Amino acid sequence: MLEYIRFGNREIKYLAITNFDEWYFFDVKDFVRYFASKSNPVYEQFQKFEANQMSGNKTSDFYNDIARPAIDDFLKTCDINVVRFSLADVAIQAHDNDDKRVIASDSEAIHSGSSAKAGVNGEKQLLPLYKFLSPETLLAKPFANDSNSLNKNFYAELLHIIGLEEVKDGGKKIISRKKPANRDKASLLESAIYQLEMDIPDEARCESMALRLCITWVNRLLFLKLVESQILIYQKGDAAYRFMSIDKIQNFDELNIFFFKVLGKKIEARDKAILERYPNVPYLNSSLFEPTEDEDKLKIRGIPDAPMEIFNRTVLKDERGKRAKCSMHNLEYIFRFLDAYDFASDSQGGVTSTSKTLINASVLGLIFEKINGYKDGSFFTPGFITDYMARDVLERCVVQKFNETKNWNCKNLDEVSEKIDDVEEANKIVDDIRIADIAVGSGHFLVSALNRMLAIKSQLNIFRDVHGKRIKRMDLELKVDNDELSVVDDEGEPFEYKPGNPERQRIQEALFHEKRNIIENCLFGVDLNPNSANICRLRLWIELLKNAYYTEESGFTRLETLPNIDINIKVGDSLLSKYPVQNGRVIADYLTHDERADRKKDSLKNALVEYRNCVQEYKAGGTQNSKIALRQKIASLKSRMVEEGVLEMFEEYANKTDDTIDFSNSLEWMFEFPEILDDQGRFVGFDAVIGNPPYIQLQANNGLLGSLYEQRNYSTFFKQGDLYCLFMERAYALLKNNGQFGFINPNTWLQSISFSPVRLFLTSYFRWNKIILTHKVFAEATVDTHCLLFTKSKEQCDCSISRIDADGKITPLHTIKKEGISQTERIINIEINQDSLLLIKKIEASSKPLTEYLDIYNGVKPFEKGKGTPPQTKQIVEEKPYVRDGDKPDENWSPLMRGSLMHRYTNLWNDNYWILYGKWLAAPRDKKIFEAPEKIIVRQTGDSIIATIIDAGVICRDNLHICIAKSESLNLKYILGVLNSKLIDFFYTFINPEKGEALAQVKKTHVEALRIPDATEQQQKEISYLVEKALILRKEKVDADIASIAMEIDKKVYAIFNLSPEEIAIIENMISDACNMFTTTLAFPFTYDEISTFCNDKAFIITENANAQKDISAKCHPERSASVVEGSGAEMPANVIAREAKNPVQVPS
Repeated sequence: MLEYIRFGNREIKYLAITNFDEWYFFDVKDFVRYFASKSNPVYEQFQKFEANQMSGNKTSDFYNDIARPAIDDFLKTCDINVVRFSLADVAIQAHDNDDKRVIASDSEAIHSGSSAKAGVNGEKQLLPLYKFLSPETLLAKPFANDSNSLNKNFYAELLHIIGLEEVKDGGKKIISRKKPANRDKASLLESAIYQLEMDIPDEARCESMALRLCITWVNRLLFLKLVESQILIYQKGDAAYRFMSIDKIQNFDELNIFFFKVLGKKIEARDKAILERYPNVPYLNSSLFEPTEDEDKLKIRGIPDAPMEIFNRTVLKDERGKRAKCSMHNLEYIFRFLDAYDFASDSQGGVTSTSKTLINASVLGLIFEKINGYKDGSFFTPGFITDYMARDVLERCVVQKFNETKNWNCKNLDEVSEKIDDVEEANKIVDDIRIADIAVGSGHFLVSALNRMLAIKSQLNIFRDVHGKRIKRMDLELKVDNDELSVVDDEGEPFEYKPGNPERQRIQEALFHEKRNIIENCLFGVDLNPNSANICRLRLWIELLKNAYYTEESGFTRLETLPNIDINIKVGDSLLSKYPVQNGRVIADYLTHDERADRKKDSLKNALVEYRNCVQEYKAGGTQNSKIALRQKIASLKSRMVEEGVLEMFEEYANKTDDTIDFSNSLEWMFEFPEILDDQGRFVGFDAVIGNPPYIQLQANNGLLGSLYEQRNYSTFFKQGDLYCLFMERAYALLKNNGQFGFINPNTWLQSISFSPVRLFLTSYFRWNKIILTHKVFAEATVDTHCLLFTKSKEQCDCSISRIDADGKITPLHTIKKEGISQTERIINIEINQDSLLLIKKIEASSKPLTEYLDIYNGVKPFEKGKGTPPQTKQIVEEKPYVRDGDKPDENWSPLMRGSLMHRYTNLWNDNYWILYGKWLAAPRDKKIFEAPEKIIVRQTGDSIIATIIDAGVICRDNLHICIAKSESLNLKYILGVLNSKLIDFFYTFINPEKGEALAQVKKTHVEALRIPDATEQQQKEISYLVEKALILRKEKVDADIASIAMEIDKKVYAIFNLSPEEIAIIENMISDACNMFTTTLAFPFTYDEISTFCNDKAFIITENANAQKDISAKCHPERSASVVEGSGAEMPANVIAREAKNPVQVPS
C-alpha cells in the first residue's frame, strides 16, 4: 500500500510472499482491484493510518486492524489467483556425466490456486517455473525472441559488418553507407566498392551495385546458418555436420567455391575433393546459389581477407568473458558473430542450455525486411498483424470456397468441419485457393498465409500424409503461435523430427510436402524491387527448410531436395500493364473471326499448355543448367503468347499507350501466372489479395509516379493522390467475385476531402467486413494506419471497428451501419460510433456549408526560395528581411497576424509584428482580401477550430485562413459564435479525426466543410450579442465571465439545431474526453520542449498558476501552436480552467 499509494509506483507487476522456501505470487492488478482502489474502504483506512488518525501507528497495527479483517472478508466471497511453489519440491539433482537436470518425482508443479503433483522426471518439468520466473513474466519485459520484435543488437552489428548504419532522414530511419570517418575498408561494402570503382566510375551506381551484392551475400550466409542449425538439431549437435566456421571455410575464395561448387551442385556431381572436404553438406536446389547478374562484375572471392574493427557493442567476448575490443579478420568475424547466436528453430519448445540469444526464422525475417527497405525507410509489419489478417482473410476464403463448391451455407470453419465427409475432396477445395501479395516485400504476409493454411487444414481435420492417409487432429495439431507454425502431439508436446523413426518420418514428410504444395500452388507475389523478390523467396525456402527430411532411399543420410519455388515470386510493377486485366475473359475469343485468327487461337492454346507444363517442370526441380533452360523457354513462351494476338485480342479495350512510358518493368497479369488461368486461358482471378503496399505520394519526385500511372485508367487516380490507392484498385481487378481483400493502409483516404474518388470506389465495389485501427503498432511511422478486411462485392454489410495495440491485443470499439458506407464520396470517420454518426447527419440536414456564407482564403506566405519577384535567394529566406518584430519600421509596413497571436475571441497583436507587403513575397495574396472591413480568421495549427474577428488592414500569414462575408448583411459575429462552439468542434472531429494528434492542422478544405445552421434573426442576434460581449472582455483582458459566455453560446447553438439532451450529452462527452488526454506534473518554470516530451504537441491544461498562460506563451516556438492553455472547448486562462476542466495537469508555482 505504501509503495503503490504514497510513492505512486506503477511499475509493480507482481506481489510476492515468501519464507524463502515457499513462494506465493499475486498479480498486482488483483491487489489494486480488491484493496488499493480509491473506492475501496481499505484505501481510505490506509490514508487515515498514514495521517496518524488511527488508534495504532505501527505497521503491525495496520496489518492486524485493517489488512487482516479486509482479507478475511474478501476470501469469504471471492477467489484470488495465486502462483505457488516450494523450492524443496523442485530440488534439482545434477548429473556430472551428461549435465542433465531431473526434477524430484514428487515435485509440485507450478499452478494457480492449488497444489498439483508433477509425478514426472525430466527437464521439461522445470519449464513452467523457468518461464514464470523470467523477467519477461515477472517484470513484463518484452520477449527478446518475439517474432514481432526486431533483435536490435543483432541488427546493429550485422549492419556494422556490412559497412552500413541506420540514420534518421526526416521522420523515418533509413540505412546508408557509413560516414567517411566511420568507414572500415575491410567491411563487405567498402571492400566491394574498392573492387568495383575501377569498372564503374559513377559513384552512386558503384555504391548501389556494391550494396546489392552485399545483401545477396549476407542473405546466403544467414540462410546457410539456418541450414546448419537445422541439420545439427537432426544430428544431435554432431560437430561433423558443422560447416559455417573459419576452420571449414578459411577465406572468401573458398566461400565462393562453397556457394557455387558445393551447395549449388547435386552431391553425385561434386568433385572428389569437395566431397572429402564437405561430406555432410546438402545440395540446396535454390536460385539463391546461382550467380546473379551483379556477380558477373564481382563475386565474393574478390573480397580480400583483412582485419576489421569489431563493433563497439559486439556480442563477442574475449577470453576473460568481457566484451571483445580487438580487430579480427572480416570472414572470421562474420562466422564468429553468427555463431554467437542460436539459429536453431524454437518450434520444438523447451529451454536450451545455451545462453545464446535465439535468432529464429521469424526474427530473421524482420532483419531481412529492415535491410531490404534500406532506401525508403520502410517499417516491418509485426507478426501479430500479418497473422491476424491472414487468418481472417483465409478463413473467409475457405468457408466461401466450400459453400460455392458444395452448395452449403456454412458461417465458419467449425460448421464446414462438421459437414466434411470426403477428406480428399476437401483438400482439393482448400488447395484450389490462390493468394497474392502484389507488393510482396520480404514475403511476411505469404509466410503468415502459409502457416495459417496449414493450421486451417488441421482445424478442418483434413491434414494428410504423402500417401493420402489422414493425420487426425487428436493425434497431431497444427496451430499458429506468435506467427510461427506450432506442431504438437496428442500430449501437447512439441513435435520433434527423428530421422528413421517411422511415425515421425511420416509426419515430417507430410509437413514438408504440404508446405511445398501450398507454396507452389497457392501463394504468389510480385515486387518491383528484385531484392524484395529474392528475400521473399528466401523466406519461403526457410519455411520449407524447417521441415526438410532425410530420405529413406539414401539411408537417411541426404536431405530431400528443395523444389524451385522462386517462379511464383515475380519481379515487376504490379500497377503497370500494357493490357488491362480482364477478369473472366477467354483470351482467344478476342481474336477476329477469320481463318488467320483460328490458326492463332490454336497456337495460343498450344502455347498455354506448353507454358503450364514448363512451369510445373521447373517447380519439380532439376540441375542448374536445366533450370536456366526452362526459365529461358518460359520467357520465350510468354513473349509468344503476347505477340501472337494480344494486340488484336484487346483492340477494342486496349489503353491508348503513351510511347513515353517505360514498360520494361510491366507485369502482364493476364499471362504471368498459369495457375490463375483455366484450361481455355481464361483469367479467373485470385481468391485473396493481401499485403502492405507502399505509401508514396504521386506528386513525389517531381510527379514521376503520377505521370507513369496517369494514363492507365485508374479511377482512384488524382495527381495529389497516393500510390497505395492504386494498389487497392489493382487488388480489386485481380480478385474473383466475393474474393477477400486485406491491406494495411494509411487513413488519409477516409478523412482527406481530396480522396473522394477513393472513397467512392471502395464503398461501391467492396463489402466492408472489418477495419482494425493500429495503436502504436508502427512505433516509428509518421502516418496513422489501419487494416482493411473487405470482400469484393457490391452487397454492403455492417462493418466492425476494432483497435489492435502494440502487444497484439484487439479491442472491439463499435459497428458502422452499412447505410453509412454505401457508395459515398463523403468523409468517413470510422472512429465515431453509430449514435455520433446519426447526430452528424442531423447537423448536416439542418445546416449549410460555410462556403455558402463566406469566401475562404489562405494567408500570405512571406518566404520560399525561388518564389517571389525577383525570386528569393537562400539568404533572403534565412534573414527574413520583409518581416519584423517590435516597433513599426516606417509607414510602408503593415500589421502582420500569425496563428500564435490569436485565440478564440482574442487578438493578441500588440503593434509588434509587421510585414513589408509587395510582389517580392513568396506568395502574396490580392491585398483586397485584407482590406475587408471585418473578417473572421481561423488558425491552421491545431486540432480544433479556433477563430476570432479582426479589422481591415491586417495582413494574415499562411498559418491562418481568412473568411470574408459574401454579403454585407451577413452577421459575422453570429457565424463566429457557431464556429467557436462545442457543436462545431464535435463536427470538426468528424471531418478531420486528428484530435490530440501531433502536428494536426486545420486545412482550408476543412474550414470550407464546416456547417452553419439556418437560424432566425432573433437567434442570430442572441448569439451575436454574446460574441460581442466575449470580444470586449477579451480585449479588456477580463477573463472571469468568458467560460460562462461560451457555455451560453453552446446552449443556444444546440437549440438552433434542436438537439435532445441525449444528443447534447454525446457532444459534451466527446469534447470532455478530448480535453483530458493526459495527466502529469511538471516543475515550474518549464520550456516548450519539456512540455512536448509529455504531451507530444497535444493540447493540455494548466492549473494552480495564475501566470501560467503568459509565461508559457512566451516560451512557445513562434511558429508552433500557442494554444497550450485549452480546455472545456474554449480558450481560457489557467484560473478558469482549474474550475472547469477535469483531471488537470498540476503545475506547482
